[in-house]
Amino acid sequence: MAVGIRTLLPVLLGACAPSEAPPAPSCALAGQALGTTWNVRVRASECESLRPAVEGALAEVDQRMSTWRDDSELSAVRRGGRVPVSPETAAVVREALDLAASTGGAYDPTVQPLMEVWGFHGKDRRIAEPSAEALAEARAQVGWERVQLG
Repeated sequence: MAVGIRTLLPVLLGACAPSEAPPAPSCALAGQALGTTWNVRVRASECESLRPAVEGALAEVDQRMSTWRDDSELSAVRRGGRVPVSPETAAVVREALDLAASTGGAYDPTVQPLMEVWGFHGKDRRIAEPSAEALAEARAQVGWERVQLG
């Protein structure tokens, strides 16, 4: 029996030891983009050097692709007509249209008007069901097949 305890004791004591080094000190970067908040944690030693790059990259995506900004490229596209967009926005729209096609329209990147009329997007949260007229007007603005790139 004593041999068993001598064998087991180092294993049990080893299990009590920390299994990894403590995490390196970090700092949190935070902001708002795309209608929500973001948080990024980086090494404390790189915090100030990475802050401009992280904030700049997210601000750029927000300017191009936020549906929460009236001055974004996607908001301009939604208003209709031919609109010049950046190569990055065009690539994202192309991927969204490919996904819509591959799902037979189950995913539709143009659904925002319906989300708004039901109160799922924007500042106004709807409690009551929208009118038939409001739904018809929103449906008339939806349709991924009508989006053309190029």
